Amino acid sequence: DGKDEDLVVNRLEAGEAQAGLVVADRHQHATGAAMHQMARAVKLNPVDGRSLFILGYLCRTMGIQDKAAAALRECMNVAPNSIWQVYANEYLGKIA
Repeated sequence: DGKDEDLVVNRLEAGEAQAGLVVADRHQHATGAAMHQMARAVKLNPVDGRSLFILGYLCRTMGIQDKAAAALRECMNVAPNSIWQVYANEYLGKIA
C-alpha cells in the first residue's frame, strides 16, 4: 500500500546509488526490477541490513511472503541494534 511505500522511501538515505535505483524502479511500478537490484546488492554485500530490509519489503509487496520473511529475519541477524533491525521486526509482524 502507498503508506508503506512512502515509509520505506522516507527511510532510505539520499545519494546512495543502489537505494536510488530501487526507489526509481518502485515509483515506476517496476517492483520486479527493484527486487532484482536488491537481490544483487544483498549478494554483493550479504551483511548490509538496509539492503536486506528493502529486499524483504519488496518481496512482501510482491506477495512472496516466505522470501520476505527470510530477508527480514536475516536483516535482524546481521544488523542487530540497528534501525534496520527495528524496521525488519516491524515488517515481519505484518507478514501473515
